[in-house]
Amino acid sequence: MHSLDWELMVETAIELKLSVPAQRSRRIALIEAARKTVSDANVLPPVSLQALEELATNVLESINGNSDELAFILLMCSNELWRPYFEATPYNRRLLLMPQCLKNSSSCSAMVDDLGLICAGCNQCPIHSTLEEAEVLGYSTLVAEGSSTAIALVEEGSVDAFLGVSCLEVLQKSFKQVVSSAIPSLAIPLLHDGCKDTEVDQQWLLEEIKAITNDPDRKTLSVSVMKNRVETLFTEEFLSTQFDIAANQSITGKLAIETMLQGGKRMRPLLTLMAYTAYSNDFNQLIADRLMLAVECFHKASLIHDDIEDGDDYRYNQKTAHHKYGIPLAINLGDYLIGQGYRKLSQLTLPSEIKFQLLDLFSSMHIESTIGQGEELAEAEIQSVHDLTKTMTIFRQKTGSAIRVSLLAGAMAAEAPTSDCDILSEFSDLFGIAYQIRDDLTEFRGEATDQQRASFPFLKSILVEKHKLMAGNQQEWKKLIEKLQIDKIADEKLDETRDRMTAVLKLISSQKLRFALLNVVNRFFEKR
Repeated sequence: MHSLDWELMVETAIELKLSVPAQRSRRIALIEAARKTVSDANVLPPVSLQALEELATNVLESINGNSDELAFILLMCSNELWRPYFEATPYNRRLLLMPQCLKNSSSCSAMVDDLGLICAGCNQCPIHSTLEEAEVLGYSTLVAEGSSTAIALVEEGSVDAFLGVSCLEVLQKSFKQVVSSAIPSLAIPLLHDGCKDTEVDQQWLLEEIKAITNDPDRKTLSVSVMKNRVETLFTEEFLSTQFDIAANQSITGKLAIETMLQGGKRMRPLLTLMAYTAYSNDFNQLIADRLMLAVECFHKASLIHDDIEDGDDYRYNQKTAHHKYGIPLAINLGDYLIGQGYRKLSQLTLPSEIKFQLLDLFSSMHIESTIGQGEELAEAEIQSVHDLTKTMTIFRQKTGSAIRVSLLAGAMAAEAPTSDCDILSEFSDLFGIAYQIRDDLTEFRGEATDQQRASFPFLKSILVEKHKLMAGNQQEWKKLIEKLQIDKIADEKLDETRDRMTAVLKLISSQKLRFALLNVVNRFFEKR
């Protein structure tokens, strides 16, 4: 007997025997029972382990099963939750992941490299024929152990869904990673484990490989494909066509293009594209591009001004604009980018009412972010520490507002439901808080690369509120925070905020956007 070790928020108290029913007819009966139970429950993935256990227990009762089958049923319930989204993913955007232990250990002549096994095609095991079957359809294929490689390939942009074959023990250990990634995936357990000369139900595997539906509502957004589109905007050639051609020859115009090309993950324009794509019934690439450029213009302008106000000399491991060109020219550069942002909004070919809403959205964000920045600067000037509530308000104003405008710009341009816009606003506030908590922890632990003057206001606010202590200088603050393990409390607050973000996302009507945002959240706040 093995206890389940999936390390989710809710731990299971159920003891599970990690075995697969020997009879194919029994496996089919359990799969069909899981399919019916999941369908009747009307539950959307990803779900917690607790919710999955409840589904599996219902299946077990409905079919008069025994406890030895529970691990298998849990896996089948997970499969059925993800099945509609997996089957709606085109073959050429899927990955088939097979284990090396399927090979014939006595006669296998395959080579093994850093990624996995390179099949020699000897047909002494089912690997070669299965790979051929999948590759003809358009699958990417990999013979390796565990799901981490598969998820890495998804994140690189190679695929959007995967079908994994492995033993139940490996599948149960990788469950948390698969769930948190919000990637459509199906898993087929080996008939027995042992890490050598294993077997799989070949008929079942081939059926899953071929399964496909044409359901646009279940087709997920490819975050990686959208990231590639975002990157195409930030080239000198493209920006030169989007900004004023005459102004591009000026010092300010040239510096603006240079600034737009500098580093960063382009997360904000990506969020805009995700929201616009998810809600649009008539996708217009020009509208999407102008929205993304506007969002990034405002973002880069805010960074230039923040660097001046905070006295930071480096950004993206390069000298900041004011450090290279002087404060007056840097202030002017930021103002120029703000003007270009509003110009992009004015050029949108959208109904006047929507354009007015977008202008109000961006101007409100501009005002809110400066208020938050002002509060933070004033705090630093008088060397005080805000209470926790005020600190989180500043986080919402400074960072949450930028996330909000990124998401709502795309959603509003695509005429998303007002209820979804409200939910995205709440999500953005939480994202802004989580973002800043993560930054504070990164600064405090010495992992930041850009900041010359680490301040970690969230940790200070916790220290003052919890212990009523103040310090005279940064070194004293750090010693107190370390001694009282305030960073551990901040870690817990970050986890709580991330969980709230996930819960809020369950309320939006667009499942496409929900999966995409879960993917972004889990990548961005991934624990190192």
